[in-house]
Amino acid sequence: MTIVTNLNPNEKLLNENENSELQRKTWKQRVNGILILLQIALIGLMIILVVFNVYSEFTYQPETVSPDVVRIKGLFNEFVQKYGKKYDSPREKLRRFNIFYSNVLSYEEEERKNPELDLDVTEFADRTDEELKMILLAYENDSILEGTYPRKSENYQPIPNRPENHNWNEQGKVTAVKNQQQCGSCWAFATVAAVESGLAIKNGTLLSLSEQEMVDCDRSNNGCHGGVRAYAMRFVQKNGLVPEQTYPYTAEEDAQCHLKKDKNDSRIFINNYELLGKSEDQIADWVYSKGPVTFGMNVTRFLYYYRNGIFTPDPKDCTQNSLGSHAMTLVGYGKDANTGNLFWVVKNSWGQYWGENGFFKLARNVNACGMANNVVAAIL
Repeated sequence: MTIVTNLNPNEKLLNENENSELQRKTWKQRVNGILILLQIALIGLMIILVVFNVYSEFTYQPETVSPDVVRIKGLFNEFVQKYGKKYDSPREKLRRFNIFYSNVLSYEEEERKNPELDLDVTEFADRTDEELKMILLAYENDSILEGTYPRKSENYQPIPNRPENHNWNEQGKVTAVKNQQQCGSCWAFATVAAVESGLAIKNGTLLSLSEQEMVDCDRSNNGCHGGVRAYAMRFVQKNGLVPEQTYPYTAEEDAQCHLKKDKNDSRIFINNYELLGKSEDQIADWVYSKGPVTFGMNVTRFLYYYRNGIFTPDPKDCTQNSLGSHAMTLVGYGKDANTGNLFWVVKNSWGQYWGENGFFKLARNVNACGMANNVVAAIL
């Protein structure tokens, strides 16, 4: 038996409205579900991209793969381990590898042009030229010294029969090579090295003296931002230098000088200082007869990668492509037995891992990168 119920118009309209509302809610739930699924998919895609990016950074290969890339990556890994390099992120490590890769290819090309010169990976190999400039000085201005410090060139008499080779380091009159680090204090290191050797030659005492004292206390100079060696000599003459262990090096400039007022605290003083003539023969005579002297030269980028050999910078690199000026100490001179080429023995302040245990040979009698322009000697 079928029962037919007749709905009045109002009841029919109410049912239709209820069905329509139910359909809207169902559709809304479906849309929300789809949006949630899209969000989950988007998050998953982002995670995949991040993982791929990190993986790519660890497995980077240059776009144009060089036959040397595996070798240079090996050098980079050795470099990181030897110098204890730490990078903030995989991206930074990749950036440093790119710089390292470019620097290695660059100095290897320079080696091919100069077979007698040996360049190699040093602690500077992952740095840009701009970063390398940070430990250099502004270019030396001859006029700063010319008017105030007359050159010791008048009445100069050459030393007859001066030996072809002389090295104060081999005679035990030079302290161990130090490292100025990321402080532009080469002017202090060069000055201290000359005074240390002068003291050893005079009385046989090989004593490491304080560079940090001059960085903090020599107000005529600019601490980690450069200085003038003649001003540094004047400071030593007036204030003296304390031992390194009394005032140790921090590679930072302290606004406060921590030097005691009492000058009876084992300080070493110099009697005077001289600005030598520009003749390299005269400079060699002084080094042979009196001891090491300070000098400054314009620096080319390949000096940072020096390992051994006679460094003979291109004159164009010394002027147009120089990164800045650097102060060091001449501790000897010599003549190459095979080639007959003359050289200086230079003590640097870039640590004992650099060069020949911190020293290098610089071409002599060619005024390499202006090295003979401002040679300042201490007189003890």
